[in-house]
Amino acid sequence: MNAFKKSIKLYKENYKSILLLCLTIIFPIQLAYTFLINYVTIPFEFFLNPLWPSLLHSFFMLIALFLMHPPFISMVSQDRRHDEIKIGRLYADSLQYMFSIYIVGICYAFIVTFGFLFFLIPGIVISIFF
Repeated sequence: MNAFKKSIKLYKENYKSILLLCLTIIFPIQLAYTFLINYVTIPFEFFLNPLWPSLLHSFFMLIALFLMHPPFISMVSQDRRHDEIKIGRLYADSLQYMFSIYIVGICYAFIVTFGFLFFLIPGIVISIFF
């Protein structure tokens, strides 16, 4: 319960910083995700195949989700270490670790998406047949 109170306090004290991060980092990632997923899934939607667009949505959503976390992780670590949050350091940390997080996000999204495809779908089909 103490961690929850600390997080609410951090959110209240840095509301403007969080809003600025959302407008400058989160919103562009979401906008790129929206345009990318619309253009990638159009051919599959045209042929009325519902499985592949769903898999592509989950793949790109997991990558985008990974890319949104570094500024907020940096904010919490700055608060823990120095009790002071600097906006410039948030952007520097985000850009410093963004590429490596992107690579890990691709690997993670690939494993999760194909794990879903190869383990859940055959499991559902086998359960229907039995």
